[in-house]
Amino acid sequence: MIVVVTGSAGQVGQRLANAGAPQLALFPFNRAELDITDTDAVRRICGELRPDVIVNCAAYTAVDAAEKNSSVAETINVTGVRNLLTAADEFDARVIHISTDYVFNGRQVSPYSIDDMPNPMGVYGKTLLAVDLL
Repeated sequence: MIVVVTGSAGQVGQRLANAGAPQLALFPFNRAELDITDTDAVRRICGELRPDVIVNCAAYTAVDAAEKNSSVAETINVTGVRNLLTAADEFDARVIHISTDYVFNGRQVSPYSIDDMPNPMGVYGKTLLAVDLL
């Protein structure tokens, strides 16, 4: 199985890139190697590797900075993911997308479940919720 991991320089991406499962051919990419906001680059990598799975760990995660840089956060967190989904559709791959609890408002006392209503309080959460709606 061929697996492309985006955002391999981040915390989750590093863990996945170093997982070392013998049944997987892992291809980790950091932002310099694959900018998910670059449609052509995403198509080129997917066309060359023909992954079975794309694990997206790339994201604009600077929660406070997202408030001032909302267009950058949206470009990475929404447009970039849309590029991955489009390429996955074209090359018959599955996408695993890592999201965040920031899609909720943080006021609930008990753990969130998949059935809870999202209500993001800031730009970061809103951009990740937008991905969930693609």
